Amino acid sequence: MWQLSCTLYWPTNTATENLASGHLWSFGKDIDRFFDEAVALPGWAWALGGTHAPGDVVIMLDQI
Repeated sequence: MWQLSCTLYWPTNTATENLASGHLWSFGKDIDRFFDEAVALPGWAWALGGTHAPGDVVIMLDQI
């Protein structure tokens, strides 16, 4: 089995200090449910609501 992950990091500042982190697994979910849950993660609306580019992005493919 393979696992694909994407992690976005924003620099710590006053706007990001109150945002939480979150994790979401897609296993056993249809694509619509997965993305419905993704947009409900903490900070998602903030991240998509402006010009807040992440400071780092890590994409990994691991065999588990």
